[in-house]
Amino acid sequence: MERNFGKKAACCTYTEKFIKQANSVFSGAEWNEKNIRFIQAEKNELKGSPLLSAESPVDNELKSIQKVLDKYNEVVSFISACKSFNYSNTELAVRFPVDEVQSKISRANSLRQNHLENSFVDNCTRLHDDLKEIPQSFFRAHIAYG
Repeated sequence: MERNFGKKAACCTYTEKFIKQANSVFSGAEWNEKNIRFIQAEKNELKGSPLLSAESPVDNELKSIQKVLDKYNEVVSFISACKSFNYSNTELAVRFPVDEVQSKISRANSLRQNHLENSFVDNCTRLHDDLKEIPQSFFRAHIAYG
């Protein structure tokens, strides 16, 4: 019995430290991809622990971390899709997809205006810089199309 108590105490101590460290990373302006991958992996490990009680304060903290990671990954995926946009259909009757491009530019602007829809993710300057570049990326794609 003491052994299990010892494991639970050690787990709680580590979990509290992990949550503080994750929040420290999320509060900073520079988000290192290695740190983000580590946070995701550790969060998954902790969520799978039999010592974690569902709906406990720790469980809720881990869910909050996952929400930050989900929004971060969503924004990163959006930026990646915009940056890799390539339209190569050069048939005479086919026009450059201006509506699709405008929609993506509007989404990028909306994300920036709405603080990336997450106060922690909003701290990541790289995402802001990449979102600012999206209109220019589409302009280059349009020039390459023409």
